[in-house]
Amino acid sequence: CREADWACGECGNAYNHEALESRLVGLVQRRALAYQLQDVECAKCRQVKVKNLAPYCHKCAGPFALRIKKESVVESLRSFNNIAHYHEMPWLAEIAAFYQRGL
Repeated sequence: CREADWACGECGNAYNHEALESRLVGLVQRRALAYQLQDVECAKCRQVKVKNLAPYCHKCAGPFALRIKKESVVESLRSFNNIAHYHEMPWLAEIAAFYQRGL
């Protein structure tokens, strides 16, 4: 991501900067949506939580935990934010910062 000009490896033509930014924004949005809509599972037996109000797993009495950890999402959003600032992509920077504030 540190290349100044992103170009095709086959023909050498430069990629469209706005199209790249749009694809990166899509990646950020999908990653944030995956975190928000993930299943909660038992930390012991990996059984998906079925009842919304159950504090413990009905199978093994283990605690519930998220499948995707918050720290990994925050780290990836920070990476997208760094890419946005380095390559001057304001839309990507805005979207990444928005999701970082929401977590």
